[in-house]
Amino acid sequence: METETLVPQFVSEKPSNRDAFFRAAAGLAGLLLLTFLVLLLYQEQSGLKMYRKSGVFQSEFGVVASPTGDSLRVFRVVHERDFPDGLQPVIGDTILKIGSENATPDYWRTAMQRAMPPDTQIVLQVSGEQGVHNYVMHARLETAANFTMLLLIDILRFLIALGFIGVGLWAFFAQPNSVPVRVFAWFCFSMTAVMISGVRIMPTYMGTVQIPYMDQVRNSLGIFALGLSVFWLHLQLLFPRPLKFVAKHRNWLIPAIYVPWVTLIVVALMEAITGFDTNLAEKISQWVLLPMLLSLVIGFVILSRRFARTEDRLEKRQLRLVF
Repeated sequence: METETLVPQFVSEKPSNRDAFFRAAAGLAGLLLLTFLVLLLYQEQSGLKMYRKSGVFQSEFGVVASPTGDSLRVFRVVHERDFPDGLQPVIGDTILKIGSENATPDYWRTAMQRAMPPDTQIVLQVSGEQGVHNYVMHARLETAANFTMLLLIDILRFLIALGFIGVGLWAFFAQPNSVPVRVFAWFCFSMTAVMISGVRIMPTYMGTVQIPYMDQVRNSLGIFALGLSVFWLHLQLLFPRPLKFVAKHRNWLIPAIYVPWVTLIVVALMEAITGFDTNLAEKISQWVLLPMLLSLVIGFVILSRRFARTEDRLEKRQLRLVF
């Protein structure tokens, strides 16, 4: 990428305080994200080691609300390997008890969401079309084929994340005063956040190394990852040179494309500060996801039209790089 050719009018020899703030914010965000990615890699590897020697279940469970307001677990997938005795529930059966204890959310986490020795046996009282019955689940070592697949997916996830964060930091430190380069860096950072928050291989409880506030950080990165679409549109409006319409109206146009995402961030922060789980962020997201999806589509349309119409060889090469 020939960063020295990027939009000279956006590079200021005497950066303003505003430019200095945005420069510092981008650099700090990238370095913090890289640090978190390294810590997550360390924790994830400890989880993989524990998972390899722990007993696991192949059946899958879902959550439904009960009339009392508590959440109950139901079988979404029933795997015969978990029930070697031959007696097994059917999909949709509700779990009432784990051993002699009610299957409350807290006790479910204590009894089921943990590293278990191989051949751990857990008695579940289940209610369904067949009536109320007790079934014995056996935790077994993961098969070599499944573990190898999980390991490959995990490695691929981290390689993709490291690639995006590496390219973003490289571009930023190569030309931090360029607005298009900074937007490109933010786009790379958001893609890194997508790989961290959107792709989870090992449950946190499997890790022998626990990082404080890991879940909170991952949830925050999930909201940051949603900014991917607006960073993408912003990049297409500026790179490798600003569109004429943008150059004339950027004082209102650029802030406008960030409104849906910023609204979601503000609502999420309000819920976090007040401590009330009103699901307001989820409700707001239903309204803002459409314009954010449109941002992604419009960005691709602009990129395609630019690539098809430009006759400048350097610009053609830069646009091909973005493709």
